Amino acid sequence: MGCDGPVAIAVDSSGVSVHKCGGWVERIYGERKRYVKIHFAVDVKIKEILAMDVTTDNIHDSKALPSLITNASRHRRISEAYMDGAYDSIKSYRLLKNAGIKPIIKPRKNARADRGPPKRRFSAMILKTLW
Repeated sequence: MGCDGPVAIAVDSSGVSVHKCGGWVERIYGERKRYVKIHFAVDVKIKEILAMDVTTDNIHDSKALPSLITNASRHRRISEAYMDGAYDSIKSYRLLKNAGIKPIIKPRKNARADRGPPKRRFSAMILKTLW
């Protein structure tokens, strides 16, 4: 599928639980259940996966963002990126700014409106007035 112009992407992840022997090991020995996280970068218009990364559950979503953006940029020129509150960090905003991508990141509920990049402060201020 071809798309010549810049695209908007959505970035998110999903967890898939990993079971050993029906889960009885966790119940008997008290081990923590583990998950495999699949991180996606999807073109929102044509619903095509541009990048995908698989990590364990101890890797935060924002840590997987640089590789997703790099891999997605190899296929298309990205104009804006939609993300949830898991990506609400100064590092994410800096990464997207350096890549020339407009960040559209939902601030967390406890986001402060006096810190961070101007776009984040503005989003946090608007969200505080709506809640």
